[in-house]
Amino acid sequence: MNFLKVAPVLAVVGLSSAELMCEDYEMIAQVSSAALSSEDGIALELDIISKHVCHAVPAEMNCEENLPDFWAAIAVNLFNPDNGFFASNNLCMESCGNMTEARNVLCHDCENVMNMELDKMADPEIQIMVVEAFVGSEFCAEFGEDMLEQCQTGLELVLPVAMEHLAGQLHRYLHDFCVDDIQCDNHTTHSPIELL
Repeated sequence: MNFLKVAPVLAVVGLSSAELMCEDYEMIAQVSSAALSSEDGIALELDIISKHVCHAVPAEMNCEENLPDFWAAIAVNLFNPDNGFFASNNLCMESCGNMTEARNVLCHDCENVMNMELDKMADPEIQIMVVEAFVGSEFCAEFGEDMLEQCQTGLELVLPVAMEHLAGQLHRYLHDFCVDDIQCDNHTTHSPIELL
């Protein structure tokens, strides 16, 4: 299937303000996208969203049984490193041109970039655009023609609730992610005045 392209959807939101090099954005994008679309990442996401999504979904859709496979398929596309939610062209955009001298990524910058993206994920207008992008893509074709309508309804019900709760809960994991996966630098330079 063709991967869902959400980059044009997110491009309308604005620029990241962290002072990072292009290579920094690309590395953060690749690592975060890989983590969020991995088996462990999907399991964490399901822990966060399942209760809320299944509360919002009609009983006849058998949410508890069907959500794990459905969300796994969504996550692989939503967090696709090439053009998904955390792809480098969404994190960086025009600010990628602001090159600085080579240095380690500061944890503060890493967390700021990721927080900005999670704030976008909580935006109802962005949620609507992501749903429309999924529905307008070939995503549902992988479930078969007889499941097309149910898949599209599922996207409309699942994605806004899931994105809202992921945006609210993933903030808690950002520091550890930036330290352990990005291997950011916690060191900050203070002037003598700041230390007094």
